[in-house]
Amino acid sequence: MEIRTFGKMKSGERIDAIVLKNKNGAEAEFLNIGAVIRRLVIPDKDGRQVDVVTGYDSVDRYEKNYPMFGAAIGRYANRIRDAKFTLNGKTYELAPWKTPGMPMLHSLPDTYAFRSWNYKAVREGEAESVTFSLHSPDMDQGYPGNVEVSLTYTLTDDNELVLRYDADTDADTLVNLTNHAYFNLNGHASGDVLDHILVIDAEEIPVYEGVLCPTGAFRNILGTAYDFTKPKPIGQDVHSDEPGIAAEHGYDVAYRVNQGVSEPEAGFVGALSSPKTGITMEVYTDMPALQLYVANRLNVKDGKDGASYHDYAGCCLETGFFANGINTDLPEKAILKAGEHFTSITAYRFLCGKA
Repeated sequence: MEIRTFGKMKSGERIDAIVLKNKNGAEAEFLNIGAVIRRLVIPDKDGRQVDVVTGYDSVDRYEKNYPMFGAAIGRYANRIRDAKFTLNGKTYELAPWKTPGMPMLHSLPDTYAFRSWNYKAVREGEAESVTFSLHSPDMDQGYPGNVEVSLTYTLTDDNELVLRYDADTDADTLVNLTNHAYFNLNGHASGDVLDHILVIDAEEIPVYEGVLCPTGAFRNILGTAYDFTKPKPIGQDVHSDEPGIAAEHGYDVAYRVNQGVSEPEAGFVGALSSPKTGITMEVYTDMPALQLYVANRLNVKDGKDGASYHDYAGCCLETGFFANGINTDLPEKAILKAGEHFTSITAYRFLCGKA
C-alpha cells in the first residue's frame, strides 16, 4: 500500500492518492476527491501491465470531471423525471440536467463526484482496502435527511476489486449509489472498446419516456440489438436503428439483471472481455439494475498520460437501482428510511489467459 499527495483543490483541501496492490501485480489507485478510481492496472496475457480505466493527471480536472471518470455518484445516481419526486406526501425539487423540464442526472451539479471525502486505508489478511466516507447534510442537493455515506474498495489476491456501499439516514430519503468507471481492457489510451466482447445476464430493459426515464414497465429484448445474453462485440449493434440506440448514438440503458431479480446476494451479472489483451472482467452485484453506457458522446483531450478520449473510449457497467423508481410502480424505489441501514456489494473480477 502506498499513500502520496496528489494535489490540492481550489479550496485548499489536500487530495491524496491511495494505491492498493496484490501479489499478482495488480494495482488500484484511488483519490479522495469523488472517491475516484484513477488507475486500475491488470497484467495481460503477455504479463504487460495494462491500466484499464480512464482518468486525469490533476486535481483541477477532477473538480470538473463531468464525464465522472471513476467517480462515486450520489446521493442519487442516474435520472429522476422532471427533477422532482414526492416522498411521504411532500414534493422535493431537484436541479434539472442542463435546462428546466429535463430530468435530474447523477445529482448534478453538486454531485458527490466533485467533493473531498475522508478516508482510511487498512490491510486485513491478504487484502488491502480503503474506505471513503462523506457527510451529506439535510436538503443536500434537494434531498431530505442527514446521510452518512461510505464506499469501501478492497483489492484481493483473486484480482477482485470489491466495492461496498453503506449509508445511514436520520430521515426518510432517496439513496442510489454507483461508480462511474469507464473500462477499456485494451488500455485506457488505446482507442475505442467496440471490439470488446460483452455478455449481460438479462432479458429485459425498462420502457423509457422522455430522456431515459423508466416508466416502471419492462420490455423483452431477446433477439434485438440490446440483447447481450450471448457474448457479442459491443460494436456489432452500436449503430443499430433500434430507436433508443439510434437516439443515444449507442448504448445508455439499464438491464434488469436476472440475478438481481432472484437472489439477495451478489451474483454474476455480466462480463467484458478484450480479445487483444486476454483480460476478462466479470461483474457481480446484489443490485437489480446494470446500466450499460459506452461513452457515446465523449470528447476529452486532456486525459491522463496525455491521452485523448473520444466516442466509445470506455464501457461503464454501473450497478444500482433503476432510474426514476420513485416516480413509478417499480418495487425498487431507492427509499432509505430513517434508522435503517443500506448496504450493497459490487465486485469486478479480472481474469487473464496466458499467451
